[in-house]
Amino acid sequence: MLNGENLEPFPEYPSPCRKEEKMKYKILIVLIFVLSFSFCTTTFAVQLIVNGGFETGDFTGWTPQDPPVFDGEITSIDSNSGIYSLRMGAVDWISQSFSSVATSGDLSFFAKGTGFSGAANVRVDYSDTTFDDLLFGGAGVSNDSWTTFTLVVNNSLLLDKVTFSTFETDPILFDDISLEGPDQGPAVPEPATMFLLGTGLAGLAGIFRKKFRK
Repeated sequence: MLNGENLEPFPEYPSPCRKEEKMKYKILIVLIFVLSFSFCTTTFAVQLIVNGGFETGDFTGWTPQDPPVFDGEITSIDSNSGIYSLRMGAVDWISQSFSSVATSGDLSFFAKGTGFSGAANVRVDYSDTTFDDLLFGGAGVSNDSWTTFTLVVNNSLLLDKVTFSTFETDPILFDDISLEGPDQGPAVPEPATMFLLGTGLAGLAGIFRKKFRK
């Protein structure tokens, strides 16, 4: 009261800092939504080759030529990555069969010679009985370092088999054989994963909201 007059309280106007904090909070909510959406819609490619790096230490996923003709082995003497690789001898073959599956991209692998002087062949068989193959000789394989190779695959056809074979050659090493299938739909996270993600995001939002309200 001033000179007997009642004064109305001054209206409160939001400060510039308060507006800025609210804007940051809104941006945070948008970022959380985008992160959650991206997590739920990420697609992934399927690796068709089983045990392509031979890291099981055995022939899991592969069918080697019947012994005693087959003298190949899984070895830890040298590898492109990991611990193991496949060593194949003079006249060997090893294959992996599929049930007419779709492919995406090409077949890739690494090879290294051990005095390699003969020839090797990599072949993919399709369900319509046609095939593609890659024949290479000793001149194309280094004895000092791993060389990467690519066999172009016809992705419009369904795959039945992949075969690696050698002919009258010194031992050769193979590793990191890879061939992918088409991208799958969004990965479905396990309930526990979704719970942890939701709890973490909600907690993060709560912390920022509490901070902005101070």
